[in-house]
Amino acid sequence: MKFKKAFIALLVLFIVEGNCYSQNQTKPVIEKLYINPTYARGGIDTQIFRSVTYIPLETTKESLFGKIFKMEVTDDYYIVSDQSTNSILVFQKNGKFHAKINGGKSTNSQLDPNFTIDRKKKLIITRLSSIDEKLIWFDFNGKMVKQTPLKEIYYSIASLNSSIVFSPFTFLTKKVKKDSINYFIKYLNNSVVDKKLQPFNVSQYAMAPNLWVTEIPRPYNFYYSGIENNLLFVENYNYNIYVLDGSGIKKTYNVVFPQDLSIPTDSLAKRLSMVDKGEYLKENKDKIYTFRGAYIVGDYLCFETIKRDFYTTDRYLLYNLKTRSLISLQKISSSIASSFLPLFSAFGSIVGSDNYYLYSTVSSLDMFQAKEETGKKIFMYMPPLQEYFDKETRKSNPVIVQLKLKENL
Repeated sequence: MKFKKAFIALLVLFIVEGNCYSQNQTKPVIEKLYINPTYARGGIDTQIFRSVTYIPLETTKESLFGKIFKMEVTDDYYIVSDQSTNSILVFQKNGKFHAKINGGKSTNSQLDPNFTIDRKKKLIITRLSSIDEKLIWFDFNGKMVKQTPLKEIYYSIASLNSSIVFSPFTFLTKKVKKDSINYFIKYLNNSVVDKKLQPFNVSQYAMAPNLWVTEIPRPYNFYYSGIENNLLFVENYNYNIYVLDGSGIKKTYNVVFPQDLSIPTDSLAKRLSMVDKGEYLKENKDKIYTFRGAYIVGDYLCFETIKRDFYTTDRYLLYNLKTRSLISLQKISSSIASSFLPLFSAFGSIVGSDNYYLYSTVSSLDMFQAKEETGKKIFMYMPPLQEYFDKETRKSNPVIVQLKLKENL
């Protein structure tokens, strides 16, 4: 009987996989990218970036927060979420504080930091723990506008034109059968799921709610790069970066790493449970098992490689899709052009792109420490940095770093 059930589930998976591109979608283009992080180049900031601009986020009693969990860039605002203050904050492009959505004070519940933005309607979309099975929509002034149904618990969410796309949690619940088929990507239109992509067998991926695999979780896996009707999506345990549009998967970048950095994706993903995968990663800390921070900026594909041994070199990569050159962000050093200040956080990653700039973030602690280390190298900083150092402290809000890449590197 068990063999029969397993056979039926496998057969269903094959049928679903065979039809996953049939919903008004042509078969996506697959482009292989052969990448060896060890050979990524670096350089001085002026060799890589056309400009580096520091944007301190205003620190007031109301706007003070800890660390950027997620950031979205709009025409007028930087919108960030912070877990420590249970809030989503809106800052103007010059760093001035504009508005705040505070889950604890305004709603007495936990605010999901994995928010998204409807750029056409200028709305922030998230979830509140006190309001079950609903998406909550706020305007850019922090005012709640509406609620819409979404019964599934999602791991990540994004707005794509008129659709909401989300990736569900793979927890086992009473409503989810172990031998069932679920999907990593679901399209929500008018509160109805009308498209499902990337099927998987729940028995291979599911975790019990009280079980966390010993790995570094990604903060989100949909990434918007300022390109209309275009999202990047990544998932664990394969090396694909999917380009999504309104019809589904438009293109797949399949990254090929050297064997010593790669997990056996086909056999591991299909054969091992999540617990087994966790054990595998404990014993193979040098293996890359997922990406995060995947963005497009001009001709460059930017992403961060994640290993069980998380704090490794050459993990933030910039790959030029035209010239095939590879840059490691960790090999780029600051110069007098950037006042010898940090370009990236030591433990963070690229937090956004608008297809013109890349954005990173640096804590005030790191900024002031770098200022002290440079000593007399810099006598005067360009505004608004000079004002920032004169008025702020190590405990102030993070600083956004706006990076404009040079072309054809």
